[in-house]
Amino acid sequence: WSARDTNPRLTAGGEVAYVLQYREDHGEWFEVGRRNVTLAPPAAARLLEPRPNPFNPRTTIPFVLARMGEATLAVYDAAGRLVAELASGAFAAGAHEAMWNGCNDRGAAMPSGIYFARLTTDDRVDVCKLALLR
Repeated sequence: WSARDTNPRLTAGGEVAYVLQYREDHGEWFEVGRRNVTLAPPAAARLLEPRPNPFNPRTTIPFVLARMGEATLAVYDAAGRLVAELASGAFAAGAHEAMWNGCNDRGAAMPSGIYFARLTTDDRVDVCKLALLR
């Protein structure tokens, strides 16, 4: 058996428990195995894969911080102009996420195109591409 856990919150570290169960012909479930896994916390702040991407009308942008501190998550257009600031302030270490609705800071809908989410912390800048399809 193999499985892949793509939950973005796992990137924050901690402990997770997995249970493998089996059921035959809609009968009772039987536990086949159990495993606890300890995950190391991230070494640096980083953006994770936005979901969905491409998107319309909104996307969720997950990010993880290695330690508590100030961070800003903003969206820029392909020319490098600020479109919207999604999150700014002090954050705890761990997993976070922000939603972008495809609008600028004034509430106007942005056209289809390529945009960039930028996470800025005191020691790192990380960028990922977003595709808005209207």
